[in-house]
Amino acid sequence: MLFLALSGIFSVIRAADVIVTDFGAKADGHTMNTAAIQKAIDDCHGKGGGRVIFPKEIILPAL
Repeated sequence: MLFLALSGIFSVIRAADVIVTDFGAKADGHTMNTAAIQKAIDDCHGKGGGRVIFPKEIILPAL
């Protein structure tokens, strides 16, 4: 019984790294990347969580 209770606590959570440039974000200083950033967030959420990664370059979202 204890095993069953603990197995739920220690279940494996699979996280995904999602890179915003894979969804069309451009680090050119001119492109509004709001839609690409949102797509990356939605994809990460759809995979059950993880990290949305931004490259070193500045990604310009809508203000």
